[in-house]
Amino acid sequence: MNALLLGGQMDSAFHSLHQRLQDSTVSYARDKLGDTTISQFTPWLCFLPLVPRINPRLIRYTPPVRGGLVTDDEVIGVMAAFLAADGKTAIIELPGDPQVWLPATHHNSKTIDGALRVIRTSDRTMWQLYDLMVEYVVPLGGGRNRGYSTHLIRGAIFRSLPEDNDEYDVAIDIMHEVGHQVLQVWQSVDPILTTDPNAPVFSQIRQTDRPAIQSFHAAVALGYMRYLQRSLPDDPGMQAAAGRRGASYSRILSYSLELAIESLRDNCQFTDVGEVMLREMEAVI
Repeated sequence: MNALLLGGQMDSAFHSLHQRLQDSTVSYARDKLGDTTISQFTPWLCFLPLVPRINPRLIRYTPPVRGGLVTDDEVIGVMAAFLAADGKTAIIELPGDPQVWLPATHHNSKTIDGALRVIRTSDRTMWQLYDLMVEYVVPLGGGRNRGYSTHLIRGAIFRSLPEDNDEYDVAIDIMHEVGHQVLQVWQSVDPILTTDPNAPVFSQIRQTDRPAIQSFHAAVALGYMRYLQRSLPDDPGMQAAAGRRGASYSRILSYSLELAIESLRDNCQFTDVGEVMLREMEAVI
């Protein structure tokens, strides 16, 4: 059965929507910059509605391997400089010091490579979505586990790679971000909620009240982590990593997801698309 969010082969409508969104992003960039040579989608093109220009190194950057970790220190430096200045809108509302959310030239490509191997042994939908959605992974600094995705740099995943995280930890955190990326595509055509998207709703990820649409995002992230866990039931490494992540929220991932959905249903109402997504998340608890 085809799915809108998770739980089976993704509906063809999603693939078409994703392609249209990329095509329209490229078209907008060509028109705004007056540059007819821009023909390929790259994540930083998404920022152009908010800024007059972006460093061409970012606009045209593609990694040696699509979906891989960015290891070019010069490119990472350009990314960090942009996000610290003209692009600060992307990180200003993240918790804590904005500096910790900047790309950093400390990276461990072996951990990412191992995480992608884990994902490719899981449910086919998981690795197909990764290949479709993710242009590259941008490393963050610091020893703390953190990451984010943003509408403004769609297709890029920003992730720290702490020394105490193994490939399973990173795999589950990457799929967390893929969940955000999928929901971002749907948000380009559907509001998901029919009630106030900024009304406070408890988030199981942040363990605090957040705007309702952000708490919906948090539930989706939990759903993707839980789905990856379910897809590798006999892999002790995956089950251990899922246990670690679940313990940081509410005991186990399935219970955290159940609480997140319950909080959303108690406080929000949903579009038809949003309701289908909730039912698909409920099915993987």
